[in-house]
Amino acid sequence: MGRSVCLVKVFVCLALTWPFCVGAFAQGDAPFGDGAYIPPSPAKSASPLPSNDLESCLAARRTFHIFQDFEGATKALEAEAPKSKGTPLKGGEVVETDLAGSDLLGVAVSESGGVTVYVASIVSVDAEGVKLRLDVTGLRPGEEAWVVDPVNLASFGPYTATTGNETEVWAAMVVGDEAVLLVKSPYEDTPGLALTAYSHIFLSLQDVAKELRCNVDIACETDPATLEASSGVAIILVQAEWFCSGTLINNSQTPEFEPYFITANHCICSQDQSGNTEAIWDYRTAECGGTPPVRDSLPLRSYGQQLLATNAPLDATLIRLGEVPVGSYGRSYLGWDARLLNPGEPIKCIHHPDATNMRITRGAVVAINEKKNGRENQTRVHWDVGVTEAGSSGSCLLLDNPAENNRIVGTLSQGPNHSCVSNEDNIDWFASFHDFYPAIQPYIGSATPSTAQGADDCRTFKDNGCPLSQAYSGAPAALQGLRAFRDHVLMAAPGGPGVVAGYYKAAPALAPLVARSTAARGAVIAASSPFVRLGAMIKLFSD
Repeated sequence: MGRSVCLVKVFVCLALTWPFCVGAFAQGDAPFGDGAYIPPSPAKSASPLPSNDLESCLAARRTFHIFQDFEGATKALEAEAPKSKGTPLKGGEVVETDLAGSDLLGVAVSESGGVTVYVASIVSVDAEGVKLRLDVTGLRPGEEAWVVDPVNLASFGPYTATTGNETEVWAAMVVGDEAVLLVKSPYEDTPGLALTAYSHIFLSLQDVAKELRCNVDIACETDPATLEASSGVAIILVQAEWFCSGTLINNSQTPEFEPYFITANHCICSQDQSGNTEAIWDYRTAECGGTPPVRDSLPLRSYGQQLLATNAPLDATLIRLGEVPVGSYGRSYLGWDARLLNPGEPIKCIHHPDATNMRITRGAVVAINEKKNGRENQTRVHWDVGVTEAGSSGSCLLLDNPAENNRIVGTLSQGPNHSCVSNEDNIDWFASFHDFYPAIQPYIGSATPSTAQGADDCRTFKDNGCPLSQAYSGAPAALQGLRAFRDHVLMAAPGGPGVVAGYYKAAPALAPLVARSTAARGAVIAASSPFVRLGAMIKLFSD
């Protein structure tokens, strides 16, 4: 009897106190993992092939395929590409081709020691970069294909019949408008390699004039731990078309450095996209206030291998990369924390705005578990120092306090265009790591990590919350003019910030009307046209 009374008292106590227990678990006792850092390694050659071999082979090349589909159009393509943190940053145009065997490779340029070498140049005139899609199923045992940067004598490969899980593979991006195919074969007849497509990369990774001046260079960071953590951040190029950011994440339950990489679902949502992802490491300035790296400093790459988990409503994805090289900055696999966040907590984000060199942004959590444009359980943050931009999508939200410094707690999902004039509206929404963690625990929180492949989840969620974006859909130049008017006129005028805030408050209710009604769209365009023209003039002079 006494034991029964005691048990009743225990259950009553638990019934009365369980909310506090759950809260304590969420805030302080949730799973977390420590990060790990690999110190810098001696500089490696940018080319697995000897440079003297490359020089002689390149000098002998006689086969050129010159594509002029986008000649003179690169800047226009970049200007017209939509820029939103809710979608990946469009950066390339893919063109299908049909070149194979001798039509692709021409005749051999050298033959020595039983190895025949073929060299073919693929040029997309005026491109900022070129990526080649190769069908490797026609390659025989012992045959290797390499992609070569002819300016910097960097080579990427080898690509063989066993490369990847698919018949076709997107080879590494070459910066500039020429990529060279170098194929080695022990056979007398021409290898059966095929070029099925090329991508004209129109987004310049070096054009710093295109991104906001209030971005904070990672090289200006003074915290050594944050600088170490930044070495785990990469630009990613997905399916040769769009750019995002992402971060290596550690499994502290094992001594291995499993190459797990976390980003946004709207950047990568399928196995096909995962297998055609290229991560570019260490694109950053060497010193605070220094110039951006030149293009020959982009040799360190990793390539996606497997989709592990993705969730469209949460907007988060975990993939597995292939080999992760360690460069002159070392390489960091960041820690993580699955607890719920508190409003007011200091946070930061390390990212690649507009696919340019690495930046850092700092602010605080505003709210958690918000629903935004169809995405669920979003964490809203406000930036006090620095901003994010298109291309920053997928970058990680990090805790910024001494006890939990640099633990991942989210991935950048969406947000409005930011301003350097006033940071009042410099807010973003991040996917909740707390809610994504159960799906990725078998990989990052287990002493015996799972090798299971995740299921695709490519549902789309569109931002319909801006009536001006609805009215000027397909007219990016007009929207750029309106943003210039907002940033340089309204935000600097007495009462202007209040007008801007009022617009964003009313926008969600007005946007559906503009989307449905041609008359409403016409009225919005008529009312805003003078500001579009004024903003265009401001942008012209400010650029």
